[in-house]
Amino acid sequence: MLPWARAHLNPTGQALVVCTVAGMAYFVAADKAILSLARRHSYESAPDHLKDTSFAGAAAAAAARPRPPAFFRP
Repeated sequence: MLPWARAHLNPTGQALVVCTVAGMAYFVAADKAILSLARRHSYESAPDHLKDTSFAGAAAAAAARPRPPAFFRP
């Protein structure tokens, strides 16, 4: 605990400071873990069907589907 906080804050305030710092440390560690997992499972290691994000790839997939009858189209 910082000397200033010990001298100027009551025990509830001190506990609040300690809990806030501990919570921030927890979320920093969790964020680092999430980023490391994201790097490990990044775009380069993705399957080919997920890598095709182009408009042409979507159009090719849409062309493979049969179109509904005209009375269902808006």
